[in-house]
Amino acid sequence: MLLDEPQACPTFEGLTFDALAVSPTGQHYLVVSIRPPGKPMLRVHLGPDPDTIARHGMIVVAALRTHAGRYADPEFGVGILTWLALCWTEIATELDHATDNLNRDVGSGAARGGAVGAGAVA
Repeated sequence: MLLDEPQACPTFEGLTFDALAVSPTGQHYLVVSIRPPGKPMLRVHLGPDPDTIARHGMIVVAALRTHAGRYADPEFGVGILTWLALCWTEIATELDHATDNLNRDVGSGAARGGAVGAGAVA
């Protein structure tokens, strides 16, 4: 699912959160694009849980430091990892709300032809 607008990382504008992907088993992944100056764009899927996102985020930071060369400041890595954690937390919260709304609507009869609530996933 593409976001209406990609969300840029405040630490590095060449890093954007573009979409949410779902695996066949129902696991969720952040779809992130990396655009280092003078290099081709790379798109990665980070997930399906906060620990894995943090580990893969460290790989992204290391790759940017190695291949883009000018991001040696420790705050650069901290800023990116914090931003990725925030993206994941916001998506997890939205998914929880959508699931709660869907469960409420199904339980109230919306699945049997009733009106679907405004917050439900259709």
